Amino acid sequence: SNRAFDHKRKRGELKMLNLPRKYFSRRAFLGAAAAVGLAATTGKFFQQAGAVPSAEKENIENWRTKFTKEAQRSQTIEGAIVDRNGEPLTEPGDPGTPAKVLDISYGSLIGLRTAGGELTGLRKTYQEELVYSTLPGKGAGRTLHLTIDSELQKVAYSLIAGTRGTCAVMNARTGSMLACATSRGTLEFDVNHYAELYDVYKREPNFFADPLITPMAPGSVMKLITASAMLKNGVDMTYYDDGPYHGISNYGKKRYGKLELNSAVVHSSNTYFAHGAEMVGTSNFLKEAGQWGFADVVPAPTVIPSYEGTALKSSLGLQADSSEANLRQIGFGQGSALVTPIQVLLWYGALALNNDEAVGAPHIVDYIEDPNTVEDAKYIETRPALPAMFAGYGKTQETLRAAFAGAAEAYKLKNDKLKAIYAKTGTATQPDGKNTVLLAFSFITLSGGSYAGVVSCSNTEKTSAILKPIARSLIKTALELEVIE
Repeated sequence: SNRAFDHKRKRGELKMLNLPRKYFSRRAFLGAAAAVGLAATTGKFFQQAGAVPSAEKENIENWRTKFTKEAQRSQTIEGAIVDRNGEPLTEPGDPGTPAKVLDISYGSLIGLRTAGGELTGLRKTYQEELVYSTLPGKGAGRTLHLTIDSELQKVAYSLIAGTRGTCAVMNARTGSMLACATSRGTLEFDVNHYAELYDVYKREPNFFADPLITPMAPGSVMKLITASAMLKNGVDMTYYDDGPYHGISNYGKKRYGKLELNSAVVHSSNTYFAHGAEMVGTSNFLKEAGQWGFADVVPAPTVIPSYEGTALKSSLGLQADSSEANLRQIGFGQGSALVTPIQVLLWYGALALNNDEAVGAPHIVDYIEDPNTVEDAKYIETRPALPAMFAGYGKTQETLRAAFAGAAEAYKLKNDKLKAIYAKTGTATQPDGKNTVLLAFSFITLSGGSYAGVVSCSNTEKTSAILKPIARSLIKTALELEVIE
């Protein structure tokens, strides 16, 4: 297994990666320690002499703690960040300075660390582990062992570079993210030279919003939720598509005649799903949307710690008294519905699991290891992200699988090395005439493994058809690299 390794040997390598203690400045450390000691002694003297009001004691203590932490950080080499195989993603620098990120594809994931103290991504969430040594005043920060495969991450980034989009792959059962790449447009997000490039970045619209967790109109990937709602509420799954329905047309004004669910998914008929949502009704649709994790229906669970719970910032924009016109639009992924790509990843991951299983909580950090001790690694606990999603799934899942397997076959995503694969594309036109496009997929391997992926692009003049070859390349690469089992 790629995960198998000798822990004692690996700890030795990671200690080398974090650099030996000779790199610390003894003079700087002694100076900082002396300053902290003087501050503590002076503060206590004045307190005991009654010269410091009791109301100020807490402020003095807070100041002393902060000063101590700053001194500690200035003498700590930033902890290493390694991929699932122990390959380094960063190169440590001098004490108190940010490590160098070794590839542009890791930039958004690892995040910033500036001289002014700004932190984002993994560096923000795990700053206590990375930038403060457990040996006060010396040593290196702890090592983050990620679930990411560095080679797959590079390929995922290359497939979307130059666009504003995302490309991610996840183990649907465990929630381990194998690739989690984002691109912010024609400008690359270079966290190693952020200060020099900041003025350029701030002139680019929405540059600082990470595409992975930016809400967007889902387009036809939403048809999975509508189909599920139709099946659970006993809606007639046959519909005759003979033209526009309440002003809603199919792409290219096409008419498909008699449609069942499978053909409606393959043809991506807007009229079929607009009519289906209307037949479900607002209250039932709201209930179904809640089971698929819409944040304005149920509280959004915290997923992917480096994004601090923002990954499911979705909104349906549908209330009990909303007009049927809005419900019809939401039924095929337009209207007021907004979701993040990571949430769409979870939706389609559900298709690849057994109907008594919940999608694993997405996470990027596998475990944390302290190179300054001989203690065992600290593992990160995970829990199901959307357990309510599977209430009453049963035969509904079998029917949905058949329909979305047909779409995957139409996109030429089938592969002899896979037992099954499901997929759906989505295109949503924005008020400015540009499109947001998505392609979500999930598959079951011959050995029974369950995986999911999502590719997105916003602010494009093209349709979701541009994402099909990207998804094919992503799946092919994951199989070649043996990242999936």
